[in-house]
Formats: sequence, structure tokens, C-alpha cells
Amino acid sequence: MARSPTFPLALAGALCVVGAAVAASAVQYNFDKTAQGWTGDAPCKVAVSTAKHLAGSGSLAITAVGNKTNSASVYKPKVKPGAVVVFHIWAPAKGIVSLQPFVQDAKYQWAGAWTTPPGLKANAWNTITVKVPAKAATPIFKVGVQVTGDGKSSPTIYLDSVSW
Repeated sequence: MARSPTFPLALAGALCVVGAAVAASAVQYNFDKTAQGWTGDAPCKVAVSTAKHLAGSGSLAITAVGNKTNSASVYKPKVKPGAVVVFHIWAPAKGIVSLQPFVQDAKYQWAGAWTTPPGLKANAWNTITVKVPAKAATPIFKVGVQVTGDGKSSPTIYLDSVSW
């Protein structure tokens, strides 16, 4: 399984829960109309989509290209040290080797939750949390999701209702 070669991986308390409800008032990123500053690092493809959505009318479609780790993220989120970032991710039945929601602090330290298909419910919404370390350097640099495809297809995950 490929990991980011540039940044250290410091796993935070991660939890995957299937089918959790979303409180609309606590959502920082809902992707109903725009990508809200989220971008994909090449070769990753990112677009707002109405094909799948947990809350509201849209989500962020993140398509993994090839068998490399693809990343979609937003820079300078207003999350604070000690917060728990909640990611709602719809995962397809095939094509995903692993995915990792993550937070990266101002000193490029990494907190994430690598999740593989046995831990993901296929064709369903999965809730994955990442705790921002209490001593994370501020301001937080970015929040995002890494996706590694199997190289046989270009699987798309959907991200909706990112909150903390």
C-alpha cells in the first residue's frame, strides 16, 4: 500500500461508522454548489456532483487515476488543534485499494486514518474521523482525502459534509 513519501504519518484516533446522520448547521464543507476551495493534485480529478449526496444536493466527486495515491484537499481550513474532523465518504464496490482522510499542520505534520476496503462499506456512506493533534502547529495547512486506486479502473469516491 502506497503512503505519502513526503510527509510522516502520525495516525490519530480514527473511526469508521457507516450511515451516520449529518447535522447541517455544523458542516464546514457541503459541496452543494461549488468545490468550496477543494482541489485535486494531479492526476486526481475533482468535481462537484449530484450523482451521490448524503445531505443537501451535492458532493465532491474525487476520481483516482492509476495506481498512485491521488489527493484532494483544501488549504488553510479554520480547524483548530484538538478538533475532530468528520468526513462522510461514499465508496464504490471496486477499484479502491485504500483511502485516507487527513489533516496536515503548519509544520507539515500529518494526522490521518488509512482505511482499506474491508473497513469500508461498499456502495454506501462511511463516516471517518481524524483527530487534529492537540499540539498541532497552527494555522492548519490543509485538510483532505487521499485515494489509491487499483490501476485497473478510475474509481470515484464522493465526499460530503466535512465538519468539526
